[in-house]
Amino acid sequence: MTQDVRFSRDVSGDMLLPLQAKLDGGAGAMKIRLYDGTRPATPETGITTQTLLAESVSSNTTTCATETPTGTLTFASIPTVTAQSFTSPSSRTATWARWCMSDGTAVFDCDVGAVGSGKFIEMVSTTVVAAAPVAYSSATITFP
Repeated sequence: MTQDVRFSRDVSGDMLLPLQAKLDGGAGAMKIRLYDGTRPATPETGITTQTLLAESVSSNTTTCATETPTGTLTFASIPTVTAQSFTSPSSRTATWARWCMSDGTAVFDCDVGAVGSGKFIEMVSTTVVAAAPVAYSSATITFP
């Protein structure tokens, strides 16, 4: 069943600010962890057979994003990182990501797909090669 909910911009902003505060929790910058495999049922569910492909952190250690009057969180830049050194095979397909507080506490999980897929994170290629660069051009969250 498809649901169609649309909040006023004021309400969207009110819902985004606690999300930003949660991501900013802890002593450092929030993290985005990119994985292969099947996404766990909830963010509280531990990682089992999934492989961590890359871990990126916000360039801002105190405020990961700013909320605009239009009800959008625009994230600070996320520096390019080097993918993990996994083997057998030396490239993997990114399928989901976990957004965490600086201490690694999971805040939310999201899907990953190619540009144009409509997934939460869109990548030029979902193939991540071991020890190769992983970069984000921008990051925003807008509630409907």
